[in-house]
Amino acid sequence: MPNYCCNTLILNENSLRLICKNYVRKDKDSERIFDFELIEPIEDKVDGHIERIHKWGTKWVGYDLIIGDRTLDFYTTWSPPIPIIKKLAELHKDFVFRLEYYELGMAFRGTATAKWQCGEVLIDDQYWDMTKDDYIELGYEGFLETKNCG
Repeated sequence: MPNYCCNTLILNENSLRLICKNYVRKDKDSERIFDFELIEPIEDKVDGHIERIHKWGTKWVGYDLIIGDRTLDFYTTWSPPIPIIKKLAELHKDFVFRLEYYELGMAFRGTATAKWQCGEVLIDDQYWDMTKDDYIELGYEGFLETKNCG
């Protein structure tokens, strides 16, 4: 089983409405997903693993989706979907897309912001190795003992 990456996409009211209308759907189990295929389609439906990682930044769509007042919380496999927020900024030039993410297994955390400016998408992705303070802030103090990060 792969490590999961926890993601929070921070939006305004209008961009949240747009995302929910166009890119959130139910999967075969009637669970809501953030469907990256609707943003950046994959051509090789049978063996598109490498293409998904390249186009989405992750292997699978956003799952275990929770829609907040101005956020989408979801998980991805291994890494955050940075290419997806870049594509969203390209498709929807009036909005700014900010992603906060962390992955406990590999102990990294970051933020990425994508926006359209001067005829291109600008992306600011900053990430770092998680510190003890990050684990505490995220509510994972107990995880420190299993990682020997004390």
